[in-house]
Amino acid sequence: MLSENVLQIADSWWARDFACEPRELRLPTTRVQAHTGELTGNDGIWILVVGSCPLVSMPAAILPRLYERATSWSRSTVENPAALAEQLAPITNGKIIGPAFIGYATRDSLRSDAAQAARQLSEADSGAVANLRA
Repeated sequence: MLSENVLQIADSWWARDFACEPRELRLPTTRVQAHTGELTGNDGIWILVVGSCPLVSMPAAILPRLYERATSWSRSTVENPAALAEQLAPITNGKIIGPAFIGYATRDSLRSDAAQAARQLSEADSGAVANLRA
């Protein structure tokens, strides 16, 4: 279990990207908004599920066409690429990337056998990092 301090750091990071308050990451209903903050100018639809319901941010130009539908999206909808593609069908002209698990650990909380094989990245990894970023 992560400490409250670690969770606050992670929540602050995502709240900044989505231009909301950290408490708004875990609302009891799906939140849909136009891109603001760090996402301003981004052409993609960003979906974050921290609590039980998604936080959806999209370009203001498509918000009117998707808002009502997106408010009904659940965790299971956005975690299923086929279901999400069906919901986005009239809008999409790109690809769905995800779902992607984002986990956090501290030196004390990481107890995975896989962690033993982890290594620090070096300059030799820069090509692979660039490919991952792309």
